[in-house]
Amino acid sequence: MRVPRRVCAIAAPVLAAGLLAGCASTVAGTARFAGLGSDGATVSAAQLDGLFPDAGAVADLARTGPLGAPRTYSSPPAATAGPDSPSCTAAVLPGAGYPGSQTDVRGQSLTETSGKNPGTVEMMVVRFDTDTDATSFVDGLWSSWGQCGGELVRFAGDDGNWVLGAPRIAYGARTVGRAREGGQGFGCARAVGVRGNLVADVTDCGADRSVVADRAARLVEAILDSA
Repeated sequence: MRVPRRVCAIAAPVLAAGLLAGCASTVAGTARFAGLGSDGATVSAAQLDGLFPDAGAVADLARTGPLGAPRTYSSPPAATAGPDSPSCTAAVLPGAGYPGSQTDVRGQSLTETSGKNPGTVEMMVVRFDTDTDATSFVDGLWSSWGQCGGELVRFAGDDGNWVLGAPRIAYGARTVGRAREGGQGFGCARAVGVRGNLVADVTDCGADRSVVADRAARLVEAILDSA
């Protein structure tokens, strides 16, 4: 099935040209529309570590340069709200928005080993007690993203602004992007998807902001397909 993308809308006209280019096309992929239902078996805590693709597969799927060894963790990264639009800055950061009802978390953080401005990939798998809890989390996150499209925000400890894009579906995952103001193409995107009681949560940052959402979504799809 071919999934139509939404045209990315941003609110600041002076920043609109080129900030989130490449958003009005179609993406080939399996449309699951994560959060509208679940079709997977219950995932156990023992399965979580085996769901991640290795660094070589991540580089292939995300079309990055070579990636270093992953840094691993077992709780969501701390998401610190910024001074502007705190609810929006927190919602688009890796690992943000989890209500505490999740039961197990595994994460990997990878960085390109070369390049002037190396890209990064943050992957998390999050297990909930029930399918309903997992789906409710994704639905709530999607709703919060819908209120943030076009916001110009600054993250805590950052000296530059970001423009938040409109949320959209890619490869069956829900995604939201952010473009660095004056970043010469640099951007990030967070993508989430749900299968049964499992949420896959990926944030991809790289020099070409027009492709980071699709790259993150492809990784979400690969993780869910391995469950």
